[in-house]
Amino acid sequence: MNSEFDVRIRIESTLDEATWDILALPAVDGRVVMVLQPLVLIEVGIALVNDSTQQVSHWLSEGLIYKPENDEISRRSKLEGQRYMAVIVDPFVLVQEYSPEL
Repeated sequence: MNSEFDVRIRIESTLDEATWDILALPAVDGRVVMVLQPLVLIEVGIALVNDSTQQVSHWLSEGLIYKPENDEISRRSKLEGQRYMAVIVDPFVLVQEYSPEL
C-alpha cells in the first residue's frame, strides 16, 4: 500500500497550470472534476486516491467538487485569459481556478 507521502508526491508531480482549451476535451468526456476553494487541490486528490468516500461524498453534497455540465464547459471555453491549476488523479483531472496565493 502506498503511504500518504508517496501519494502526495505522485499527485504533486502532476500539478501544472492549464488553460481551458487543454481541459475542454477531458471535460466533455466527463473526466474533469472542478474543485472549489477553500479546498486544496492536492488534498482532494489524496482523498480520491485513498478512497475517502465519506469526505468525498461530503464535498460532493456541498457542491465543493463537481463535474461541469455542458453549459459550464461552453462558458469556460469562451473565457480568455482564465488560468487553472490541475492535477491528474487517473482517470480524472482535478481543476481549480488559478489563485496566485496557492
